[in-house]
Amino acid sequence: MSGVPRQRGPGEDGAAVALALFAAIQTFVFFARRDRFAVLFWWTSESWLLVTLLWLKDLVLAGVAFFVFFRIARWTESLPRVEAGGAGSPHDAASRRRHVLLFAAILAGGVALRWIAPRQIPPGVWADALFEAEGALRHPGSIPWIGGQPLAVEGLANSALVSNLYLKLCELLFRIFGRGDVGLLALSAVGGTLALPAAYWLGREVSGARRGLVAMAILAFARWPLVFSRWAWTGALLTALVLGAAAAAVRARRIGSAAWAAVAGLLAGLSLHTYVSAWAVAAGFAVFAVGVLRRPAGAKLVGAAAGAALLAFLPFAPAFLRYPERLCGRAHDVSFLAPTKDVAVPGGNRPGAPPLRLLYNTVEYTGLFLWTRDPNARHGFPDRPPFDPALGIAALTGAALSYRKYREGNAGEGLLGLVAAASLLAGILGNPGGAPNGLRIYPFVGIAALWAAESLERWIPAAARALSVRTAGVWALALTVLFVSETVPFLARWPRDPLVAGSFCVVESG
Repeated sequence: MSGVPRQRGPGEDGAAVALALFAAIQTFVFFARRDRFAVLFWWTSESWLLVTLLWLKDLVLAGVAFFVFFRIARWTESLPRVEAGGAGSPHDAASRRRHVLLFAAILAGGVALRWIAPRQIPPGVWADALFEAEGALRHPGSIPWIGGQPLAVEGLANSALVSNLYLKLCELLFRIFGRGDVGLLALSAVGGTLALPAAYWLGREVSGARRGLVAMAILAFARWPLVFSRWAWTGALLTALVLGAAAAAVRARRIGSAAWAAVAGLLAGLSLHTYVSAWAVAAGFAVFAVGVLRRPAGAKLVGAAAGAALLAFLPFAPAFLRYPERLCGRAHDVSFLAPTKDVAVPGGNRPGAPPLRLLYNTVEYTGLFLWTRDPNARHGFPDRPPFDPALGIAALTGAALSYRKYREGNAGEGLLGLVAAASLLAGILGNPGGAPNGLRIYPFVGIAALWAAESLERWIPAAARALSVRTAGVWALALTVLFVSETVPFLARWPRDPLVAGSFCVVESG
């Protein structure tokens, strides 16, 4: 680790300025919406003074946010960097043992939190998970490997298809864990469990094992991934497959391995058998592949990845030939063009509403770092953003650092940005009713954890130096704060919240 702060050249503050502008806009919009735009534009001879003061208040708060985030980004960028070989790959045997023990402890804790108390957390099952697994529950052993089945949700018209390959996985899980509470939990917990080592692997491939370890700890103990590892069924599995595919893709590009490119394609292709937002994430991988084509032997890598992805998806393809009307069906059902009953959505269902809906969704989904909240109690706490303030600020700052490292030549950071953007796009193009919907963008949580880890990798050693204490002690304190602020509310408050109980099908799980 170099102790000399890096020198900044002219024009190097672009990422910090972009981060500060983003925070300022989000802050202004948050407080302006609290004041109500109708009031802010209500200029009369009696109200002009109050309206002017409200505008000044909101603009001042936005200016404060700009200054604070610009300074945070500049300060974080100036901190000494930990070289990938130093923190990422411990050289001596003692360091390797400590690293392995930490990995095992974090993984064990995360796995336990995903499997304990299957009847209590969550307080019921979600109907969609049952409807998607219905074929495996009703006709075990008779489902073919090829094709898919229309998703039949009682009382709800939809155009979705369920992959037979996914139903085969459900069969296997029910055979191992039974068809009761543990078996239903396994539909989500298996994906949530696999996401932990996948996040570690991706962090290690992008910038070193320490970042992977920190990202895995965030995924293991943070509230959002814990909640979705308990009931999000295909969404939980999608996140694990996406993180694994990204890690394999970064490795394939770095060492020029067609075998690893095929692994990346295989995992990306399998992800298309899960949640509908996998298609948006696949577009992000396609953009990354275009960049790989410019490298020597890039065509070989892209060909291997594309071939493996096609083979992995192929068992599902006959379902779309048999039910052509369901091609892109679920994406069409929840499109921003579909009617909405949410009266909070600007423009309502008027003909000119779609552009306003896109703007509304963009603000809602990108604001999850700081101000906006997922209104669905099934996804967490409706009264607070999915990220606690410290994690949200760390993730935002890490995004700026990641972009800077991408501009300096780290292609892995670019892939993180593409996966994050594609995941958010799946939400932005979705129906604004009940937005932001965390399930639609769930792979984003893995990238956010890696961004937060990038910031914490710099902040924790800096705090240890400032306090003249051991770095390990500050890391232990940070992990304790994460557990108290994120894990404890998930265990103690979330399953007992009446809103949460009301959002699940408690009768079906009785």
